[in-house]
Amino acid sequence: MVIYYVTILVISALLISTKKYRKLNVTALFISFIILWLIASLRGLTVGADTVPYYQFFRLLQEEGIKTLNGVSIVNLFSVNGFENGFTFYTYSIGSLFSSFTTYFLISYGFVYYSFYRFIKKYSSDYLFSMIIFISLFFFGTMNTFRQSLAMGVLAWGFGYILERKLIKYIALVLLATLIHQSSLLMLVPYFLYGKKVSKHNMTVSALATITLLLLINNIIYGLAGSNARYYFYVDRLNSFSIGSVITFLIILMITVLLFTIYRLNNITYFEKDNILKSFYIKILLLSTVFSAVAVKVNSISRISNLYLMYSVTGIPDFFKHTPRTPYIRSLRLIIMFALLIISFAQLYLKPEWLGVSEYTLTSMSIKW
Repeated sequence: MVIYYVTILVISALLISTKKYRKLNVTALFISFIILWLIASLRGLTVGADTVPYYQFFRLLQEEGIKTLNGVSIVNLFSVNGFENGFTFYTYSIGSLFSSFTTYFLISYGFVYYSFYRFIKKYSSDYLFSMIIFISLFFFGTMNTFRQSLAMGVLAWGFGYILERKLIKYIALVLLATLIHQSSLLMLVPYFLYGKKVSKHNMTVSALATITLLLLINNIIYGLAGSNARYYFYVDRLNSFSIGSVITFLIILMITVLLFTIYRLNNITYFEKDNILKSFYIKILLLSTVFSAVAVKVNSISRISNLYLMYSVTGIPDFFKHTPRTPYIRSLRLIIMFALLIISFAQLYLKPEWLGVSEYTLTSMSIKW
């Protein structure tokens, strides 16, 4: 676990020391993602909850060759038999060019982390803040939810299409991500949330939606499992209450309430475009809060919450950009960053099993870090 402590401290030091120099800060951001890329890509098979199954799938496609794609057509392109067809084709393509599973990871995580590097570089007002959010809420998850991480890498390129109101291009990107991880289809929703200011009405609707989903989630999952055996996986996750899910829900809830409060106190000082963007971020956080609440009862639903949470990487720092820089606001920014770091360190030290990547080993090695 030492490797994670050192990584967080090194990245923080890099971004803090270069904060006043734009070009150096961009370079530090790039180096930060290079470090994360090497850690995720060069890990051993024992690191990550689903690393072994993906290794087995990679080898299976190499052995069976092109016949693994038999039966795939435009008609059933979005059907799922085990893994999504797009992910199968992606894995087959790399496996046909490279025999090394490590190379497969280097290419895959290279895309994922470059996508988030570009996303933060282009849309974040505070690289340090964004990286702390990314490491605390997403980095360890990228080593446990590989397909979804690839899909999120694709979705990160679509943020500009939401802002520029390019619906067709955004839909095409979401469909591409859906070919990698089916849950990505739910990311069509954010496009239609942009453009209107957030209100107390949105908060009320979110609370009612949460209560409704909690009451109906059992019936929904049994209904899905009855129509598609793939969803029977979620039946076993019903009533899977865990402290980790509760803590995650509380963190997202507190951040959402805090940002909404800042927004309400300062919205008259924001420019119209700024106001709409902040409203969008709050609405996305509300969606994430709703699904993280449901994940308390069915922990696998947290993957949907993470999809909507991805925009918080640039969204949360944005609330401190044009807000009057009072001592209160500066202190609040520091408190949020320190709280996220403390949570990460506490998980690594007290509950490493929650992260699934606690005992780090290098590929083809048994050296623990």
